[in-house]
Amino acid sequence: MSYFPITTLCKPHRKNGVAPPPVPWMDVGWSSRLDLTIDKNYVPGSVTNVPLRFDFSRIPTDHPFWGKVASDGSDLAFSDHDQTTRVPMELVSFDTSTKSGEAYYMLPTLCTAEDCVPRLYYDNSEAIAPANNDQYGREGVWNSDFGAVWHAQTLEDSTSNNRDLTANNGATLEDVAGVIGTKRLKFIDGHSEFAFTSLTVDEFYVSCYLYNNGPTDGITLLGGPSQDDIFWQRLTDTAERLRLSNKYTSYYSDLDANWRWLVIQRNSSSLVEMWRDGAAVPGGSVPANNVVEAQLEWANLGNANYNLNWDLSGYLDEVRLMTVDQSTPWREIEKNNIMDLDNFMPTIGDDYTLP
Repeated sequence: MSYFPITTLCKPHRKNGVAPPPVPWMDVGWSSRLDLTIDKNYVPGSVTNVPLRFDFSRIPTDHPFWGKVASDGSDLAFSDHDQTTRVPMELVSFDTSTKSGEAYYMLPTLCTAEDCVPRLYYDNSEAIAPANNDQYGREGVWNSDFGAVWHAQTLEDSTSNNRDLTANNGATLEDVAGVIGTKRLKFIDGHSEFAFTSLTVDEFYVSCYLYNNGPTDGITLLGGPSQDDIFWQRLTDTAERLRLSNKYTSYYSDLDANWRWLVIQRNSSSLVEMWRDGAAVPGGSVPANNVVEAQLEWANLGNANYNLNWDLSGYLDEVRLMTVDQSTPWREIEKNNIMDLDNFMPTIGDDYTLP
């Protein structure tokens, strides 16, 4: 369909039937939009190209949105905070009957001095959902910095790398809610795993939700053919030591029977860092303790391959593998958007329509 961004309308938009001052509009093909406010206090610094999550259940059930949007969400489109530039999005799920769904969109930048207000457009009978590799499709959300992204609602990789998961040895995509969606990746004892086309990394940034079922000798997140695992070696019932490529680090954590948002990063100096639920996990007094220089190759989730006692018994949700390291503001924004969405985006706007 044609694309006609305009900056000034000859007639004002209407908000619940009341005409506010004219504002830019992305494309006259879309008849309605709502404003989404990102609180500047949850954006601690300048970043570029951060994928952001949107939870449709936060739109009130009596909002006009639910009576106007296409039942399959094919007419949904996000714009940047300039109000006129369409940005790529991934629609993971959408259900007008339950008034719920999950989407991700990519903003080129985020505001730090003032609240950022991207827009969600809908109500377009001619709109067609963009293909995955379209300019506005999901591969634009998860750019070349990402080696793989699994939302755990299917076994598909959302990036262009096609690292779809294959369940082996009792691993299943379980129809039970994880943290974000309605399903989760389930692992049992005995080398259960989700295999994928191998990924080789130097610098990396890994983030995910992990639930550990209970004390074991170890907990593997990523497994590789040459002991290139990311895993935690159990020390006591309440502490594990992070190991990488069979090298010890001095990072300790308590991966108890709760969902934990984990981030593990290795920067260009080979320094390994770790965060749990947004808080830094203390390292050793000597930074060199956490330098692991070996190049890593990963090919599965959950399976240590060479030691049954180190396999994951539990669940994963929203797993992201990046082949670069990230700044503190980038990591904080990701955490705020994933773990504290209500405060990150405190306001869902009213229904604005074209006259």
